[in-house]
Amino acid sequence: MNVSVTEKQAAAKKPPRRKRLFVLAGFGVLLGLVVVIWGMYSLFFSGVNPGPSVIDELRSGMIAEADIKSIEILKFDPGAGWPFSESEYSRKVRKQIGPAATKQLIGILTTSSTNGHKHRNHPATFYYGILRIDVAQGCHFYIFYHLGYYNNQYYVYVDANSKNSTNPNGADEYENIPLADYLKENDPWYRDIDSPTTRHRPSFPDNDP
Repeated sequence: MNVSVTEKQAAAKKPPRRKRLFVLAGFGVLLGLVVVIWGMYSLFFSGVNPGPSVIDELRSGMIAEADIKSIEILKFDPGAGWPFSESEYSRKVRKQIGPAATKQLIGILTTSSTNGHKHRNHPATFYYGILRIDVAQGCHFYIFYHLGYYNNQYYVYVDANSKNSTNPNGADEYENIPLADYLKENDPWYRDIDSPTTRHRPSFPDNDP
C-alpha cells in the first residue's frame, strides 16, 4: 500500500516519542530540584536572622534584665511540630510569667547555660516547650527546650534563636541543669517521671493557661 505525500509530511512533523519522553523527564527532574531546594531553604535558612542568640546577648550585657518587657511560655503541640513562622507562633496557647519568675529565669539562662548539647546514651525525653522573650528594644526572641532524664538527673536541652528569628533549626545549642527545676515550678504544662500528664495544673497563679 502506498503512503500519500500528505501522510508522509505529517509523520515527519511529529517529534519522535523518545524525544518527547526525554523532554518530560527533564521537566520532572527540574521540578524536583526546585522542590528540594525550596524545602531546604524553608527548613534551614528561612526565618533565620544572623546574630547572637538571646543567651549570648544576656551573657555579654547587650540585653540587661531591665530590658525584658515580658516572657511567655508557649505550649508545644507534638502533633504540629515546631513552629517556623510568626503566624504559627501566634496560634500557640501561652502563659505570661510574673516579675519574680522572670527575674529568676533570666538569671538561670545567663549563668547556668553551657554551650552545646552533651551526648547521652539513650536518654529519656519527657517534655518540650517554647519561651518568647520580648525586650524593650522592640524585638523578641524564641527559646526551644526539651526536658530529659539521664543517670537519675533531669536536664534541659536549650536551643536559643537570635533576634526576631523564627526557625528553630537556626538556633544555638545549650544545656541547662537548673532550668529543669524552674520549669517544674513555672511551666503549666510541665510533665516528667513524677508528673506524667500534660493537663494544666490548677495550683498555678490565676489558673490561666
